[in-house]
Amino acid sequence: MRITDLLDKRSISLNETPKTKSEALDRIIDLMVASGKINDREAYREQVYAREEESTTGIGEGIAIPHGKCDAVTKPGLAAMVVKDGVEFDALDGQPVTLMFLIAAPNTKDNVHLDVLSKLSVLNFLILSIRQMRSRAILTSVLQI
Repeated sequence: MRITDLLDKRSISLNETPKTKSEALDRIIDLMVASGKINDREAYREQVYAREEESTTGIGEGIAIPHGKCDAVTKPGLAAMVVKDGVEFDALDGQPVTLMFLIAAPNTKDNVHLDVLSKLSVLNFLILSIRQMRSRAILTSVLQI
């Protein structure tokens, strides 16, 4: 399963401005519902919030990956949202979140959400590596002046 297989154009927003963590979660949940993969918004919302209460899904570097696995999910899905000015999210590094991915997984034994989390982690690592390489290249250029 590829990440692009889980995305739907209705579940992507590139210019959101939530003021709070709960506004951000509710908005990205609405995006997931718009994709047609959720049959009970409130049941799914409760699961996402319950998971968030266990431990923050703000993994750092401006990224959060909330997720929910329950019977309200009819088909695995992924929603993506860019938060224009960032939002406080209790992230591990204390930084505001500017990019969110929401994972929806049916309540099955295959744990599809763990596969998606793994793929998103690899993608995040690649993005951070590219940023670091660019920063090093800029620093090296500046030091050569």
